[in-house]
Order: sequence, then structure tokens, then C-alpha cells
Amino acid sequence: MIKHFVVFLVIVCQLLFNIIENDNDGLMHLHMLDVGQGDAFLLQTVDKKYVLIDGGPSSNLIDVMADYMPFWQNRLDLVIATHGDSDHIGGLVELSERYDIEAFIYNGESKNTLIFEELMKNISFDGVDISIAQSGEEIRVGCCMEIDILWPGSINIEDSNDRSVSIIAKYQDFEIYMAGDLGYKYEEKITNNLGVDIEVMKISHHGSRTSTSTKVVDNIRPQITLISAGKDNKFGHPHREVLDLLDKNNIIQYRTDIQGTVSIKSDGSDYVVDIEKDNK
Repeated sequence: MIKHFVVFLVIVCQLLFNIIENDNDGLMHLHMLDVGQGDAFLLQTVDKKYVLIDGGPSSNLIDVMADYMPFWQNRLDLVIATHGDSDHIGGLVELSERYDIEAFIYNGESKNTLIFEELMKNISFDGVDISIAQSGEEIRVGCCMEIDILWPGSINIEDSNDRSVSIIAKYQDFEIYMAGDLGYKYEEKITNNLGVDIEVMKISHHGSRTSTSTKVVDNIRPQITLISAGKDNKFGHPHREVLDLLDKNNIIQYRTDIQGTVSIKSDGSDYVVDIEKDNK
């Protein structure tokens, strides 16, 4: 009995050591969370600030996030909802009930849906700092991460996808481009003359042919791309046209529908990619 208890303690201590060691590695972490047909991206800064960009379609987000955050961490410094479609905010309702959220940024639209109304009620009741994204805005997170808002602009757009909050997240010389479900017409606009080298590009709208044109890829020229889509989803995402475009340009693709959660660690210059599932 005592022997078994000692073995149990050793295992628990080792697990705690691994969690603490990973949490203190001095690197920036980006996780493209495997939440099915939707988007959810978790950023951890070098000084342990947490940013969540979108929340996927369901409360499954909570379970997936738990694998990439210390169990004692119940606070998010910033949540960005790129737009109000359910596959981007569905998981944020329960998240807002279980986590302390410091700040919330969205595109300013009011969606007449139960999910959106419940989310806004929760964060308003909790006194979260709520703001509407504005192109040209620069947000500092922690000591060393900067988030530049590229979109939405000041023009009036009815389509929710084309009002997606679009950003570049920067840590030293490492940049990530993310644009929700933005269509290629506006992607081409915001990526023209970016003036920075983009290492990681989140492919918009789960790889739909409505996003990611040749001009967008030429503007960004990423080293790797991330595609968040559900396995065998009814939309056929990612579309073959987008995959062929990326292949033609010799751009590496990582996909949640094939590889599960995809994690990137960077020291601000170099980076490494880890995948949950080996697709070989």
C-alpha cells in the first residue's frame, strides 16, 4: 500500500514538474486548438499572459484548452472574437462563466443569436473591459508581445465574415497573421504593403475558396500556414483550390482535421512546430 502511494506521489510530482518547466521555458507559444469545424487559437507570451482568439463552436473548447494551460490558470488577459458566427464564439459562453477575462475585443456587430447575446451578457455582468477593434490600433500584451489591428476599417460592411477582426501578432522578429473568416477582397486590401515578414499565416475561413487568393499569398509570403477545420466537415474545408495554391508556392500547411492541435514555440527569431497527431 505504502509502495503504491509513493509511486503515485512520484508520478504526480513528475507531472507537476513537467507543467511548471514548460510554463517557464521563456518562449512564446501559439496553439491552434483542435475544436472541430471552427477557430480557436491560444497565445501564451513569454511572461505568461494568455490571449485567446476565437472560441470554436462549443464548450469542448474548455477541455482542449486544459491541455495547454496550467490547471491553476483561470485567467485570460485578452479574448478576441473575430466575428459573431457560432463556430467562432460558441465556446466563449462557457469560457466566460469559468474564466476571469481581463479584456474583450470584437468587431462591434450585434448578432441576433442566443449565443452572442449570452456571451455579451456574461462579460458585461463581469465588468470585463470591452472594446471594438479599430484598424491601426496597437495593443501591448505583457512585456513583449504586440498585436496590430489591421481590420475592420471604417467602411460599412454587412457580411459578418468581411468584418472579421484581423491582426498581426508580433514577438520580436516573429510574426503571425490571422484574419478570421475575412474574404480575399479585403485580405488583399489589408496585406498590401504590410512592411513585415510573416512567418505564420492563419488561412482565413477554414481554407474556403472565398479567402486566400494568389495576391494574398504573394503579399504575405508566409513560411508556414495553419488551417483550422473539422474532419470531414460538410463544407468541404479546406477547399482544393486553396491547397493547390499553397502547394504551388511550396508553403507548408498544418491542419487540425489531419494533425489535431498544432503548437508553435518561438524565441522571437526561430520557431519549432509540434503536432498532436502524426499524419504519416
